[in-house]
Amino acid sequence: MMKKFFKVFFVAAMVLSLAACGGKDSTDAQKKAVNTFFTYMKKADFDKIKGIMTDDGYKDVEDLQKMAGSSFDEMLDAETYGDEAAKSAQKYIDYAFEKLFKDTKIKEVEVKDGKTIIKVKGKMASFDELKNIESSTEIQNLATDFENNEENKKQAMEIYLSQGQDAMMKYIYNSIMPKFFEEAIKLIDKSSYNTYNATFTLIEKDGKWLIDNIK
Repeated sequence: MMKKFFKVFFVAAMVLSLAACGGKDSTDAQKKAVNTFFTYMKKADFDKIKGIMTDDGYKDVEDLQKMAGSSFDEMLDAETYGDEAAKSAQKYIDYAFEKLFKDTKIKEVEVKDGKTIIKVKGKMASFDELKNIESSTEIQNLATDFENNEENKKQAMEIYLSQGQDAMMKYIYNSIMPKFFEEAIKLIDKSSYNTYNATFTLIEKDGKWLIDNIK
């Protein structure tokens, strides 16, 4: 009688164990890829983002780059704009992407025709306050203050006469751009957030799930 009991017990235990294994979420890798996308996006790490996306999928990221203000990325060229201007531009870009998304959650996962479709909901910064930053009073005052400072003008002229126009412009950029980006960061902090819904389509390639499309 006891042998029969233990036999039934062990069979039941094995069935439950197999059921538990079979019930494991088979979309963990896909969900991890989507969550990793947002982690890398917060860090503005586009090299790593490329590593989790197909070439076609990465094209969908370019609009997000522009939206977050990385149109200023040309100012990362320290050779042209100067070290201080480049550092301030990088600080601004990093901050913009850090604040771009929040409250991101995966709401739905569907596996269909060899693809995984993941629906995400969250909030995205509008950055409306940045649209007219170059014509804002604060920014206009930066240029005026620089022009009205006799020491600045004297220094700029000396650099122009001794090193040329490019060096003079680098001096001006280094003097003004850090303050410009400080104002831009203040505007980011004032930005409102809008609810968004996004759909990620992932495909498996060489044993790795890659984001192939974002809508």
